[in-house]
Amino acid sequence: MGYSNIRPVLWFLIRFLVVYGVLSVAYGFIEAGYYDESSGDPFTYAVTRQMIWLGDLLGNQWEIYEPGFERSIWIMEGDRSLVRMIEGCNGISVMILFISFIFGLSAFHRAMFWFIPLGVAIIHLANLIRIYALILVNLHRPEWTGFVHKYLFTLILYALVFVLWIWWVRIWKADRK
Repeated sequence: MGYSNIRPVLWFLIRFLVVYGVLSVAYGFIEAGYYDESSGDPFTYAVTRQMIWLGDLLGNQWEIYEPGFERSIWIMEGDRSLVRMIEGCNGISVMILFISFIFGLSAFHRAMFWFIPLGVAIIHLANLIRIYALILVNLHRPEWTGFVHKYLFTLILYALVFVLWIWWVRIWKADRK
């Protein structure tokens, strides 16, 4: 197996790692610029606000609570905490992984202009559904919350990303013929 056989794999890895590194560092700098020990970052706050809106739309009386002593935001219903939102809940790291794969496979492709925004929107919507479902689990089966949050919903979200990647490979391959 010569260099010419592994060359495409090496280029994929280089492009993937460069894009992943650049986006991760940029996100880290943006998040660090808003660092405050007493509240969440702006991305997590935006996702939390969207969950409040979704809750209102579905007839719930949810509100935001910022404890003031930790980097988190709580979604509350009266005195009952429904879910604690931290930086990892906003889905940005999953979106970065998704985008990095797309650029890793092909440095430039005209379909990227519609596929990346569509994929990011799908991931964001799936993340909102995941958070809402986690609230429902927490309300009705709190003993399942840990397993569902850590394993089941993580598996589902990454399976969705995998399906999007497969879709991208098919688009990319079809255009190369």
